[in-house]
Amino acid sequence: VALHWRGAADRPAAESAAERIAADAVAAGLGTHRGRMVLELRPRVEIDKGIALAALIARAPVSAAFYAGDDRTDADAFRALGQAVEQRRLARAVCVAVVAEETPAEVVESADLAVAGPDGFVEVLEALA
Repeated sequence: VALHWRGAADRPAAESAAERIAADAVAAGLGTHRGRMVLELRPRVEIDKGIALAALIARAPVSAAFYAGDDRTDADAFRALGQAVEQRRLARAVCVAVVAEETPAEVVESADLAVAGPDGFVEVLEALA
């Protein structure tokens, strides 16, 4: 379950409510994972976007990957793709940071390319097309 407060009229109040829900979820045995204006409630198993990508790559007959993201959770995916290239499970991977005001530095630092927001990413896609 992902608790988002980006569109909330009162972001501090919404974030506070998410924190209270998360505390109850932790007490019930769930784990939490923070992102940009989102708090995820997860089962206590080792999983993130990087682990999911690694599993997909292991099952799929692909030699390259292209991934874009703007949240801390996407940095996990960027790292996994870099590892897949280092371990020769992929020939190449391109990681694009879609930068907005709230984009964490680790996302930009771990990307191959940074673009200015969704419009910048659309430009990348149009250039590729």
